[in-house]
Amino acid sequence: MARQDVCCLTRVVHLVYAEWEEEQKQENKKMRTTILIPLAIALLVSAPPSIADDDENALKDAGFERGLPLEQGGWELLGASFLVPDQARSGEMSLFLGALGFDGSVAIQSLPARPGSQWRLTGYGLIPESLEGAGFPPLPVAIIQLTFFDADGNDLGTLETAGNEFPALTSEFIVEGSPTNEWIFLDTGIGTAPRGAATISVFALFIGSGDPTNFQFAFFDDLNLCAIEEIDDGEIECEEFDDDDDDDDDDDDGDDDDDDDD
Repeated sequence: MARQDVCCLTRVVHLVYAEWEEEQKQENKKMRTTILIPLAIALLVSAPPSIADDDENALKDAGFERGLPLEQGGWELLGASFLVPDQARSGEMSLFLGALGFDGSVAIQSLPARPGSQWRLTGYGLIPESLEGAGFPPLPVAIIQLTFFDADGNDLGTLETAGNEFPALTSEFIVEGSPTNEWIFLDTGIGTAPRGAATISVFALFIGSGDPTNFQFAFFDDLNLCAIEEIDDGEIECEEFDDDDDDDDDDDDGDDDDDDDD
């Protein structure tokens, strides 16, 4: 299903481009593209709120250190997407996403979700060099986002984005003019699973500028997906998750060896 999720990214690019092209024909220089977020220019100048502890993070390999395979719940990497040691906010590894033209690269992770559950995705992005647009704002762009899917793989979006042409709940945009060589805090805010939701999918995305000669890229690190248990006086409490499957497997193997020795 994750590969089907990527079609959402492609659909966004083509639909937004078609709208922009039509407006250019009409010589209307005011973009009305719905993908633009009014706060995109205000890119995180304030200090970020606290992030959940590791055991309250629903994501596996959220810091991209372990390189877990997909069958163990790790990230699905599509396009020019790699785990690299070039930049890291913590640990030794981070996620690299890059693109040419209108291509996109993406890292995806999905897990079960029930209708009515609330989630919040946070993380950090970094661009070592200033992004260069190709006359088509807000591209290139680096974001994180979350959305919900039903059992048939249909994109339901979130309750908060219901009725939007692009239903995913996105973070602030890293775009041309964003700070370079510093980790920018990204936050989708709280997303609620709509009726029929079966899974939540988390994306780290990079979409190119449209220039087929200019390869651009961004790094991501320390993503955190909070499954909200309750909100008390503005403080978010997250559910705890057990990510000790590998350790349990090792323990089981050791017990089997002991039994054989006996």
